[in-house]
Amino acid sequence: MFQLMKKSLVLKCYTPDFTVYETAPLTMKSNKNLFNESDQPRSIRTCYGYISALKKSITVPNWSEFSVVGTDEGMNYNYPEQNRTWVESHNDPCLKAQDIQVTKICSPWAIESNHNIDILLSAHVLNTSPMRVPSGCMTFHRFHQLNMFNYVHKKAHDYSVPFGLPLVSLFPLTERNIVLETYYDPDKFHELNYRSKSNPFFRGGRIKLGRLLGW
Repeated sequence: MFQLMKKSLVLKCYTPDFTVYETAPLTMKSNKNLFNESDQPRSIRTCYGYISALKKSITVPNWSEFSVVGTDEGMNYNYPEQNRTWVESHNDPCLKAQDIQVTKICSPWAIESNHNIDILLSAHVLNTSPMRVPSGCMTFHRFHQLNMFNYVHKKAHDYSVPFGLPLVSLFPLTERNIVLETYYDPDKFHELNYRSKSNPFFRGGRIKLGRLLGW
């Protein structure tokens, strides 16, 4: 059993919010959780790519409903409890011509991995909201925050994202067996977040640290 766990990619996910732990945990679909496609009418739910994506990824559901309200003068995220999610706005010069506001949504999850393996984050196949989530690669071996970006157009708009809607998928780029564990542990969450924020550089901290430490 120990050798199996050693070879597996083990992802331990910690949250400081007991409600999130109980109602919106990170999940993986197994074969037995997926319906028999032969019993279903022809649709996206019987598509091989759709089923394979669910089987090979971790789903991050929305832990709190929120709305995005914008006008020509500015943009706001609104939540039932403002302390549950943190949003940062970035004026990215690369997207200035496209009139896009880059926002970073910081989730209430910190993840610890036993192997330094890249994980692809992308918009979930079932995320039917107007969110525009760019893809990116991360590793939770050294940095542990689970964040995602959302592109918001700088024009009048108003949309809501319901609780429980799958937001993003995490695809571990490995053939190893994946073991996913979730915990309610405020102390561990804050410890991992503190570790992730330790950065001696003004810009490109993770890239420079990786080069410095040989990651």
